[in-house]
Amino acid sequence: MVYNKGEPVATLDEALGRVGFEEVFRLTSLASIAGLVNFQLRFYGVSAQRLRENSVFTAVVMEELAPFVGAEGRVSYTAGLLRSAGKIALDVTAQRDLRFVRPPAMSPLGLLAWEQELFGPANPEVAAALLRAWRLPFEVYVPIRDHYLHALAIDPVPMAKQLNLAAGVVEEAGLGLPGEAMYWSERRAGLLAQFQLSPEVFARISTRATARFDKMRAALT
Repeated sequence: MVYNKGEPVATLDEALGRVGFEEVFRLTSLASIAGLVNFQLRFYGVSAQRLRENSVFTAVVMEELAPFVGAEGRVSYTAGLLRSAGKIALDVTAQRDLRFVRPPAMSPLGLLAWEQELFGPANPEVAAALLRAWRLPFEVYVPIRDHYLHALAIDPVPMAKQLNLAAGVVEEAGLGLPGEAMYWSERRAGLLAQFQLSPEVFARISTRATARFDKMRAALT
């Protein structure tokens, strides 16, 4: 398994250590995410720009959703921002340990199956391990661990469902990541019903989040 072979992912650890948990929530997170994600994820086929945009957009949608689903805005924003931490760790390690391996085509079964075949662990469990090691609260790493809502033995925490909805909004806006669309599209109606959110209200939340992100986007280049 790639994740267990190497040294800690210093770029992630040092970046988050510099800005601190409180500052991640603030608009200075734009600067920190730009420094945090400054390389292509070669194995995933994702540019640094796309990953930055996906991370910040997801964070903004999470924050906009928070008051409608009974969640705390700061924690919601942070969970959205760090959603792909596991992908970064896996790709960094693979670029070092599997540098002569050609990444396989994305599995028709989705991203998690593709990761398990190539790396062993999938990105949600890697992200949870990293964020727990960095002493972020479980309110952040548990939703990230479970937000694909795939093959879970128990009902996930509400924020995992919130993060699933947020990732779907970003996907529909054309800023999704490879192999993930299937995890969002089939669950939206049921999740909205659980949160007692009408499609009309959800559409307004999505529109407001998109407008906010559009104003922030230039800072990510």
